[in-house]
Amino acid sequence: MTLCRKLLLVWIIAICTCALLGGCRGHVNLGPLPSKEAPLAERIEAYKQYRVEKETSNVLFVNYAPVSVVKDHILLGDGTRVDHPEDLIQLVGPSSKLAGYVDSANRNNLMAQGFGWGGVGLSGAGVGLVFSSMGDARRPFGEAPPVPFLGLSLILVGGISMLVSILFFGNEGRERGSAFDVYDGDLLRSLSLQKADFKF
Repeated sequence: MTLCRKLLLVWIIAICTCALLGGCRGHVNLGPLPSKEAPLAERIEAYKQYRVEKETSNVLFVNYAPVSVVKDHILLGDGTRVDHPEDLIQLVGPSSKLAGYVDSANRNNLMAQGFGWGGVGLSGAGVGLVFSSMGDARRPFGEAPPVPFLGLSLILVGGISMLVSILFFGNEGRERGSAFDVYDGDLLRSLSLQKADFKF
């Protein structure tokens, strides 16, 4: 495989990676919760419906070594699957701890998307310059092709940009996992409940 074909393959893989990392699953509508002044039995039933019943986690690897475990999604008491912690804000409110983690995760996602697609664009431009310089028809027969410094530099910068985007995606995953971690406590506070109020 020639150098140009390898560069083109890397660029295509980078596009697919950014597209997959930036993809999203469906959102869900939840609530509303009963007010804090509602009868205790009603608030307890709401907690049973919306509490975390099951968690699914993914292991985050760096250089083939596991560095952290992040939550991928949760199942609520009524069987609803929640992939996006921001969907839980409608239950616990915008001033909750969960909402703070979601806001941080969204900022990391924006940075990741910017660095990722910017890197793809730079790398694509670099691949194009490499191809054009190596296929210049005006070059005399037998003369070695010039080293496409500009194209290779763009590919290098684009690759670094995509690596930075992966770091931001990792931060986003950890922040979303933390949002799921604090959800149960936020739900209890939203319903003005304590674990001592009921038994399972």
